[in-house]
Amino acid sequence: MAKMAENLSLTIQKSAINSILSYDALEEEVISKLLSNLQHIDHLDLESSISNEFLINYCQENNINSLNIFGKNSEKIFTNHPEHNVIKAKPIITDFIESSNENLIVGISSSRYSDQNNFVVTIKRSKGGAIVGNINANRLINFQKELGIGKLINTISEDSSIVYITIQDTIGILAASCNLDSLSNINNDEFLSNIYSKDKFQWRFNNFLNQKIFEGILPFKVQNINYGLIRIALSTTPIQTIQSETLKSVILKIIVLLTISFILLVYSISFQNILLLEDEKAKITDEVYRLQEDLRRKEKLSAMGELAAGVAHEIRNPLNAISMSVQRLGKSLELEENSKESNLIKTVRSEINRVGEIIRQFLNFARPAPLNKTKTNLNILINEVLDIYKAKLLKHNINLVWLPGKIKNTQLDAEKMKQVIVNLLENSISAMPDSGELLISTENNPEIIILKIKDTGNGISKDDLPKIFNLYFTTRPEGNGLGLAEVSQIIANHNGKIEVTSTINTFTEFIIRLPKE
Repeated sequence: MAKMAENLSLTIQKSAINSILSYDALEEEVISKLLSNLQHIDHLDLESSISNEFLINYCQENNINSLNIFGKNSEKIFTNHPEHNVIKAKPIITDFIESSNENLIVGISSSRYSDQNNFVVTIKRSKGGAIVGNINANRLINFQKELGIGKLINTISEDSSIVYITIQDTIGILAASCNLDSLSNINNDEFLSNIYSKDKFQWRFNNFLNQKIFEGILPFKVQNINYGLIRIALSTTPIQTIQSETLKSVILKIIVLLTISFILLVYSISFQNILLLEDEKAKITDEVYRLQEDLRRKEKLSAMGELAAGVAHEIRNPLNAISMSVQRLGKSLELEENSKESNLIKTVRSEINRVGEIIRQFLNFARPAPLNKTKTNLNILINEVLDIYKAKLLKHNINLVWLPGKIKNTQLDAEKMKQVIVNLLENSISAMPDSGELLISTENNPEIIILKIKDTGNGISKDDLPKIFNLYFTTRPEGNGLGLAEVSQIIANHNGKIEVTSTINTFTEFIIRLPKE
């Protein structure tokens, strides 16, 4: 009988621990998701992007019952329920606004507008005041009712051989079978007090409601925190019947409890996995879009490069013939120096040379030389380029902010990466002809090195932004449309990525991500 009571106590202990931990995990997930929503709203509030209509749509999209934004004086500023008349926040929210705490987990609370129970979370508003959100708490309440400790205990207590089952602490009963209203206090029972401070199962014969019972007692701990005692009382009449019949019933109950416990754990794990999968889905989707954009850009550059190479090849031979003919013509005419005809021939030869240089650039872009990668520190390359450009930046009244991160050497083609930095600096200087600020920084991530170049210049229009890496596209009168196309090509050849964001008359920022090799 003692062994049976001990096994039953251990089963209840494990099932109760699983129930408590599963409920805590579910509650933590609810709190985490709601806090994330409130922090997002606070961020949008800082940008003055909030309205009642926005909150209504936001709550519908994120399954949130209510979102209220209160000011410094507890007055309601924005809400997704503008039809409610409450202007001032509850006293508990007012006290929170005046406190130094950042978050307030109110927990399950009844709604003042319906019979529904809500789970309420509050955070400090960056502009002063508080942001309060709540979601339907029925899910948590039903979870606790259907799969909580009390449900487990009552499932086992249906067996007639079990007089009662209870989980009890020094204050009173935490959970008990339905047929139990009161029981001896731990502090007033020396036998129970001794067990409470130990970790060992013990038993005794005792009297309960004028009935002799066999009582098994096991200390109940969750993650080394003492919750009290598990007390199981078995009827002693008749013992033989109890031993034979109860054994089958208890085994069945244990299987049921273990099954329920397993379902609890699977449910909790599945809920967490769903949240993780949603995050991963968003990341993968963003990455797919970026890869598609990179692929389109590479295909476009490749096609344009091949076209340029073909055109350059067809032009080069007749251009050489024209150059030689003009040169021979000048010699055969024996023209005087600085004569009108002599100057015309010089102009023709100069323009032929300029066309030849353009053809050379075409071919360099279409058939770039293989990368000459060596162990290189990107910070050192940037310093070398900045040393050359300091005078030019000073001439244009440009304030340079250089924030080098702690990065390690990686495999780079130093000369081509310098060309990337030079082209981006030239673009920034051209965008800030009179004055401005140029911010350059490097960051070290586990798998990549990040280079950011940001200027406060003229910016790029939304229409031009998708075209800036196209070959021969330029908005500068003196530009040839090769610079950013070459930058994109060099970064792509390094298996890197380049992105650009810009706002007209505000800023332009290039972000380069290079893999560590």
